[in-house]
Amino acid sequence: MKIYKYGFYYRNVKYGWLNKELYRLPYTNKSNYSFVLKKLEPIIIGNKIGYRIGGDRKTIEQLRDITIPINHIEYEIKDKDCPF
Repeated sequence: MKIYKYGFYYRNVKYGWLNKELYRLPYTNKSNYSFVLKKLEPIIIGNKIGYRIGGDRKTIEQLRDITIPINHIEYEIKDKDCPF
């Protein structure tokens, strides 16, 4: 079980912070396409570190301004009987 205490919504997608790393949290969009949990890799924006969020590039400072408490819980299946 992973608890994402802080995160933000950007273009109807929920993102969460865990151990100072940014993740796109699982969601289903209006067309019923499902997206899984994904760790986002940091990128260089000018002379700052940032992330590519929903097609836009945002610096850590910009993300800090929109971060709020979200308290999202993600459960992991760790069982040898699970087929995947």
